[in-house]
Amino acid sequence: MATKPQTPSRTQAQRPTADSIRESVPISFEEEGNLPTVEPRTGYAQKWIRVNVRGDDDRKNIYNAMRKGWSPRPSDTVPVTLRWLSSDRGDLGNVIGTHDMVLMERPVEVNDQERQIKARARSDQIRAVKQNLFNEHRDLGGSQPGFTAPVMESTKRVETGSPVKIQED
Repeated sequence: MATKPQTPSRTQAQRPTADSIRESVPISFEEEGNLPTVEPRTGYAQKWIRVNVRGDDDRKNIYNAMRKGWSPRPSDTVPVTLRWLSSDRGDLGNVIGTHDMVLMERPVEVNDQERQIKARARSDQIRAVKQNLFNEHRDLGGSQPGFTAPVMESTKRVETGSPVKIQED
């Protein structure tokens, strides 16, 4: 008795195979993070703000952000492809949000102003630490022979460390 050759059904023929899926997905080893990337509007800076902690509204964090000039980004300001991120957040309105976070924005001028204020505060702190160090040196008899003035070196560069080395197979 001859066997009839097996032909795939229409649903089986249309179903992608594991190999075809693997070939169509680009391989990337870069860390993606949990929050989607949304391009900021021209003239605005933006960041994600936490609005919930353990299921409770984080009003303090929301109002602190608003006090600094941040406001929720309306959902109609993003491309249609990102509208799935829109949600009604009660008194915040229909905004962009995910993972208990809301996308907030503010004018670039306000952002630059805050950056300048923080840079000035850092500079004042560094100056105060240096002054305190020299005062301690003076109080310990730093003006007597044999004592050298303290040398304080600091850098403002931030480093993330060296990349992780992966052993070859």
